[in-house]
This record gives sequence, structure tokens and C-alpha cells, in this order.
Amino acid sequence: MCSGCFRKGEKNMKCQYCGNEMSEGAKFCSLCGKKVIEAEPAPAKRFCPSCGQEGKPDMLFCEYCGARLTDKARPAPAPGPRPELKPRPSSSGRFLMEAGMMSYYSGEPTVGIAKATGTLKIFDDRVEFHKKMGSSAGAMFGAVGMIIAANKMKQEGDLDIYRYRDVASVREGRYGGIYHTIVLVMKNGQVHSFAGTLNSGKIQEAVVQISRHLG
Repeated sequence: MCSGCFRKGEKNMKCQYCGNEMSEGAKFCSLCGKKVIEAEPAPAKRFCPSCGQEGKPDMLFCEYCGARLTDKARPAPAPGPRPELKPRPSSSGRFLMEAGMMSYYSGEPTVGIAKATGTLKIFDDRVEFHKKMGSSAGAMFGAVGMIIAANKMKQEGDLDIYRYRDVASVREGRYGGIYHTIVLVMKNGQVHSFAGTLNSGKIQEAVVQISRHLG
């Protein structure tokens, strides 16, 4: 309500149009019927952030210490959600060649039943052994070899990856003195052999491709 409509020390107020006295809190004048104009709220008090003295709302500088009153510290923006960090995909490498009908043996290529059979894929940064059934294990050792290889596949998964940064050397071997073999010697001392019915030229090509990319 208009601050001029109140009498100091009295609860009654006057209509700003006709001067009629009205009760406190009245919305309309009982004499002229006009609506009471509500006064605008008084501006909030303003204090100097430097010396603490009260100043006028429209002041730009404190009249006591000269500090600027218009600059207000802005609150730091709330941190937004951090983007999800996704692992960087490893290099896919360039595909070089493939050797099928291969059997895997842990260690040197000596006589024994294959632990898994599948396809050897050679890239310029790694060797992948994709395990599957019905290849050289069955050819060499029949149903017994296939059962043993199948159980081993379930335990170890269907894909083995040998990255060249972990390979110390590669060479050609012979499984049972008959089958040409690719032998990977790892830097941790482990040896992985892959024997197949491929001709010597194919095995030699694979060995050359791998050794060419070893550090």
C-alpha cells in the first residue's frame, strides 16, 4: 500500500483518491469504491563489501571508502556431469595373411593331443588364433582329439591374441617331425606352437611376416 496513506501511530489509513479513512488491510475504499494502490516494496538495503557502510541503491561507488559497488562476485558455476571416459580402442592393425586348419600346442612342437584347433590370422601388430572344431585335431587324432580340444576351448575362450610387443621371437618347427609348425616364443618364456597340414612355403611365409614386425 502507499506509504503516504498511513497516519503515523494510527491503524487506519486514507484513500489516496478521496481521502476517506479506511481500516487497515482494506482493498477498496468504502466511499468511492476505488481499489487501494499497493505500494512498491522498499528497495533492499545495500552495504559496501569493503567497509560495511550502508549506501543508496543507485550508488556506484561507496561514499565512505570509494569501493566499487556494482561488481558482485559471481558464484562459481556448478560442475556439470563429467563425460564418460571410454577406453581407447586398440589398433586394429593391417591384416596380412591367414593360415587355416591349425592345431595349438602349448610349448615346443612335440607329439601330443592338440589343446585347440582353428584358424591363425596374422596382422602387422598381432597374431590371432580363432578356435573352432573339426579341423586338424579331428584329422590327426579323431574323436578323442576333438573332445579334448572342445573342452579346452570352453575353458579358455574362442580367441587368443599374441601381440608382437610381447613376442621375443618366431621360428619354424616340426610337429612330430612331419607337420610344419609356427613357434612363438614370448618374452615371459612361454612357447606357443601352431601345427597344420599347410605346405612349408605357407608356414615360412607366416614366419617371415611375423618376424618382420617384431621389435
